Amino acid sequence: MILPDQIVAFQDQDNFVRNLVTIRTPAGFIRVAMWPDASGLMRVVTPPSQVSKSAAGRVAAVDLVMLKAHLRIEPDNTDEDAYLAALEMGAHIHVENVTRRVIDDTVGENVKIAIMLLAAHWYRHRETVAGGTFTELPQTVAALLSAERDYTTVY
Repeated sequence: MILPDQIVAFQDQDNFVRNLVTIRTPAGFIRVAMWPDASGLMRVVTPPSQVSKSAAGRVAAVDLVMLKAHLRIEPDNTDEDAYLAALEMGAHIHVENVTRRVIDDTVGENVKIAIMLLAAHWYRHRETVAGGTFTELPQTVAALLSAERDYTTVY
């Protein structure tokens, strides 16, 4: 068992930001940035402990059980629950921007599937997606949301 004063950190090998590390704590794994302070010593930049203002007060449209089933993650595997919740909320906010509607947990299947597909895409492709041709990914999300969009609202 790791005690609170025995934090173990290791540098991520697959990221482009070399100061990004994963820290194992009694509560689970967190990713943090390490930067030199005024004396030149490496210090952990504390990750924000609150939900961003854009997500504050919002209820997830897709619960973790449903998202984990979509991603084929075992329900008892809780290592990435906070990350999955953040992906759901990011997809949730994106869907609200596309549909120009407030999304809650009572929305229909099209919206829930679009949120799951987008969150799954971000989960599987954690870096920028680029190649010989550029397309909007995933296109299914746009197809599902086109019927849900409020076309009467003008910005």
